[in-house]
Amino acid sequence: MPARRCAGRQCIYFEKTADRNWLVAPHQDLSVPVAQQVAAPGWQGWSAKEGHWFVQPPATWLAHMVAVRLHLDDCGPSDGPLRVLPGTHTQGRLSPTSMATLRQQGTETVCTAPAGAALLMRPLLVHASSKSTGTSRRRVLHFAFGPATLPHGLRWHTTAFTPFHMGAGLALKAVAGRHFSVLTFGMAQVAMDIEPLVGMLRGAAVLHGPTHTYLGAVPIALATAVLAPWMCRPLL
Repeated sequence: MPARRCAGRQCIYFEKTADRNWLVAPHQDLSVPVAQQVAAPGWQGWSAKEGHWFVQPPATWLAHMVAVRLHLDDCGPSDGPLRVLPGTHTQGRLSPTSMATLRQQGTETVCTAPAGAALLMRPLLVHASSKSTGTSRRRVLHFAFGPATLPHGLRWHTTAFTPFHMGAGLALKAVAGRHFSVLTFGMAQVAMDIEPLVGMLRGAAVLHGPTHTYLGAVPIALATAVLAPWMCRPLL
């Protein structure tokens, strides 16, 4: 995990099937979502997608980010798994020509995984995927984590926050079944996210404070686990 305190910044859902199939050429994940365009030294490649701003930070800053790919289904060699070039995350930003050369010279690793497995990677790691050649479904939740604050007056783009965590909750439910309560999990996330909600309303620079640390989150989780059955019984 990054040396600095980090928080979830983005969640992307991928579903690859025989009907929804694609390939991804070798690349690095260079863009991050921010609230607005700001003149920031070293931050480049500004773009707007679906009404939101994205920018490419310096490689030294991207090195503080980490991505977690949570597999909801088995992903075998025929399911279009992720392919990576190990160690390329230490070489900074690479041109397409450099990536192609490294791919020819290096050893590509195919990242197959069973359902419930999590793959951790740096955004600067060169990665790609082929089309699925099988008939099964490959679903992945891709979470991006970064430092709590940004430099040069930049701010993270903030969206509805509890749904971000609920992606992980639904994934755990798929794996754990009746041993995991999505309702209790959701109530705990809402309780934790009162703090960033207040911060958003007040325009605070740091949204994730004590309730998003182990010392703050554990008591909230325990209290919710005790109170949730009593609170939800009239609704069920």
